[in-house]
Amino acid sequence: MKVRATNMYTEKHIEDAQLKRIPKEGEEWEVTEARYQQLCNNVYGVKFVDKVDEVETAVKNPVVEKAVKKTTKKK
Repeated sequence: MKVRATNMYTEKHIEDAQLKRIPKEGEEWEVTEARYQQLCNNVYGVKFVDKVDEVETAVKNPVVEKAVKKTTKKK
């Protein structure tokens, strides 16, 4: 699952064990469900990450109709 870092890493000066550094606020990366639970429910009592909702976007292909010019011949 994709998560986004909150400002709690910098406020508490805590390095993320998986990244081996302090992530900046808003930085996104992939974690497992178990790791997400650890980052939300911890001994500090703060939430270090927010879950990123992955929204699928549909590609809309507009239908373009071309006007056909009809020609008539006079006899």
